[in-house]
Amino acid sequence: MFVKLDCQPRLGKLRDPVEVSISLYCCSVLKVLRRDIPWETYMTTKLITGTGLQLLRRYDNRSESDRAALLDDDGPAYVRVFVSILCDIFKEETVEYVLALIDEMLTANPKRARLFHDKSLASEDTYEPFLRLLWKGNWFIQEKSCTILSMIVSARSKNQGGVTANGESSNSKKQLTTIDDVLKGLVEWLCVQSGYGNYSYPLPRVTESKFQVP
Repeated sequence: MFVKLDCQPRLGKLRDPVEVSISLYCCSVLKVLRRDIPWETYMTTKLITGTGLQLLRRYDNRSESDRAALLDDDGPAYVRVFVSILCDIFKEETVEYVLALIDEMLTANPKRARLFHDKSLASEDTYEPFLRLLWKGNWFIQEKSCTILSMIVSARSKNQGGVTANGESSNSKKQLTTIDDVLKGLVEWLCVQSGYGNYSYPLPRVTESKFQVP
């Protein structure tokens, strides 16, 4: 007795692998954003300030339109809080959550990347946490850090009234991450991810004018 097997692929049920990947990735982001982060506990342990807690309470678990209004009114203040959290808090769940918030903010409006270069952030090292997180944690943290850092770099202007973009004051005594540090770090990380991490030759010199983000 022979049984005929239907081995023809049912094309109608197949999905584009890229579409599947995007769908799964979006689900991952939404899952992260559904977390309940104990901001009050962080304030009690002095990892965030009272002002930071107030801003987070206004922003957290709000609709996209409400968040957009808050960013329009006080965008640099929220950037300061987000960067501060990434600098001072190392719990993976919280880091993922803040990165997802920033990614959501920039995806909705890429021009918001300019907020990271606001003059009021002159003393803040807005590059450092993302550059450091490229080499830390899981793939979600690394990928989000790369995406966000690339968007921030792309929004950087040559000079803004004596203030170099990243908010670093030209006469600041504080050692901040430079644009050269960022570009070198991004290139090295991308080389490692593409399988060229064990290079025996020096990396080509990358300048800001030659750096392009797809």
